[in-house]
Amino acid sequence: MKFFLTLSLISAFIVAGFILMGVSLDENVVVEESIVVEAPPAVVWNELTSFGQHHKWQKTIEALYNYNNSARQIRYNFDRKTIMANQQVRIRENAQTIDFIKIGAEEYSELQDIGGSMRTVALADGNTEVHWQITYTIPQISLKMINRFSLEEKIHKLLKKNLLSFKNYMES
Repeated sequence: MKFFLTLSLISAFIVAGFILMGVSLDENVVVEESIVVEAPPAVVWNELTSFGQHHKWQKTIEALYNYNNSARQIRYNFDRKTIMANQQVRIRENAQTIDFIKIGAEEYSELQDIGGSMRTVALADGNTEVHWQITYTIPQISLKMINRFSLEEKIHKLLKKNLLSFKNYMES
């Protein structure tokens, strides 16, 4: 009887620990990766803003742009999972930044408010650093746990893979 009581108490503490961890995790998630491309900033910027060419280097991302590139539907593909979002595309020339802002009320996945940005930074040696950021919210406690221990790392890998592909494309 003492064994079952002890086992029940241990189980209750474990469950309570997971719930507390889930409550303490932020529902706003920012995933960011960077890479240095051996090309002048103007060349890199021109390629990033040539949305019709993204399919040449985006290996795990499908983007369908509208006729003037002011909006897109994006599909992030990794493992056997696809995450979709509709986004406004805003180009800020002076900041060398492209913003992707969630539009519409539809939610295509457990992730909400999927957005982000791509930014270039001119380096002193004439090369360019490219920063890519994806943002999203996860209000449910259980999904915050899944995100923390699985999904967030997969999104990091997705960004790294596509940035490396962009670097190889630009430097070839």
